Amino acid sequence: MEKTYITHVNDGFVFLGHRIIRKRGPKGNMRVVSGIPKEKAKAFAHSLSKELSGDYSTSKIDKVEKLNQKLKGWAQFYRHTDFTAIVYSKIDRIVFWKLAHWLASKYRCSVKSLMMKWCKRPEASKAKTWVLFGKTDRGYLNGAILFRLISSPKMRFRWRLPEINPYLRIESRNTVTSRYNDVAMAVGHH
Repeated sequence: MEKTYITHVNDGFVFLGHRIIRKRGPKGNMRVVSGIPKEKAKAFAHSLSKELSGDYSTSKIDKVEKLNQKLKGWAQFYRHTDFTAIVYSKIDRIVFWKLAHWLASKYRCSVKSLMMKWCKRPEASKAKTWVLFGKTDRGYLNGAILFRLISSPKMRFRWRLPEINPYLRIESRNTVTSRYNDVAMAVGHH
């Protein structure tokens, strides 16, 4: 019954991990918009929290790089989605503070002292985040900056029509048609 659920587009529905709903736009016309379902955002935030619980033997660089892979993948999946700012800011806040407490537990010091040392702006116009430098688990010196979801841009969805449809046959087919069954049979068995 979940897969054959029938609803009106004004009530909204979840399809392929996106919430689709029709709303009134700024000019008064009705338009279809997509959003991130609350369940998906909660599950993603929970998985990130679980990632930052325990396992203090991992280097801080490897931990941040693993988090960045997940965050960037999620931002890429929802790059065409509308109204992401609130969801992204909540997840960013959760990851920022969970990482702060993970670092404080790992180095056995206060969050405040760590923030004074490692919380900076990576560039002039970007939000403050964790800018870390140190050794990876393999022993290489490396730096890592925690990715902020809120900094990922929304991309406009563009319809792309292919030049030709690969599923349509273009070549001419040599077939013989006749009103008389016997003629068609004789030509067909040649």
